Amino acid sequence: MEQNKLIFQIEQLRMQLCNLAKEKGISHHSVIELSQELDNYIVQYVRQYGGRNSKAGECLLHNRNA
Repeated sequence: MEQNKLIFQIEQLRMQLCNLAKEKGISHHSVIELSQELDNYIVQYVRQYGGRNSKAGECLLHNRNA
């Protein structure tokens, strides 16, 4: 997957996860499943683009901690 598309997908899933967790609670099975899906995309990103070694990786890490 292209880097910008992957970043977009990660950001979309992150926002969905935040909203779903607020609605259902962090231990709800749908929240856990979405979190695992997001984790897979983040791992894919780190493997392909180096994570902290790139500006986009720094952006992802900053947004995730926000």
